[in-house]
Amino acid sequence: MPRFFIEKPVGDIVSFDAEASRHIARALRMWTGDAIELCDGQGTDYSAAIDAVSDGSVTARILSSAPCSSEPTLNVTLFQCVPKADKLEQIVRQTVELGVGTVVPVFSRYTVPQKKAEARQKQLSRLRAIAKSAAEQSGRGIIPQIAGHVDFDEMVLSISSFDVALFFYEHGGRPMKNVLSGLSADVKSVAVVVGAEGGFHEDEATRLQECGAQVCSLGPRILRCETAPVVALGNIFCAFSE
Repeated sequence: MPRFFIEKPVGDIVSFDAEASRHIARALRMWTGDAIELCDGQGTDYSAAIDAVSDGSVTARILSSAPCSSEPTLNVTLFQCVPKADKLEQIVRQTVELGVGTVVPVFSRYTVPQKKAEARQKQLSRLRAIAKSAAEQSGRGIIPQIAGHVDFDEMVLSISSFDVALFFYEHGGRPMKNVLSGLSADVKSVAVVVGAEGGFHEDEATRLQECGAQVCSLGPRILRCETAPVVALGNIFCAFSE
């Protein structure tokens, strides 16, 4: 069933913006009475039916509401060092589908040179649109946050605010299954740190460990930077699934 994010509704009639209206009427070819699923981005789903379709305007009538059942109870923030080309778009799309709460692009020693402010903002706008689309497609109850770019030092300062921080290092670490099996069921927030194509400098690895991040391994093979966060989050959400 088609799913759209909306502002928290006031009353039982919802009006869609021009872009969504065009998609509903022209691409999906929906008409009066057709069922549609809505979400307010705050964890509540709404069952609705198309109420009216006109040129450039669509409205729907809310029939019922319920808490979204697809949101994980674990809040995972991915600190992803910025890779080359459009790999970050793939990472955002797939980790949103898996259940990530926030993605933070990080500039570390081996990342591509920092983009100019205008280019960074353009990239963020693109990533946020991808996150919204992926959240709609996967039935999420929120639109995960795509934070502004930070440098390595800023990331290190924020690590201590999480219940657990997991750092995936190309030079080894404890097997992830062993790390996850030793975590308390009371853990509510997890930071996941993944490098770009060049991995991490030894000094960066040392600093992450000094601030409390646990060094993890995803196995004996070297995974691509766009594969590692997907594997990591998949394991984390499986370990903490209810």
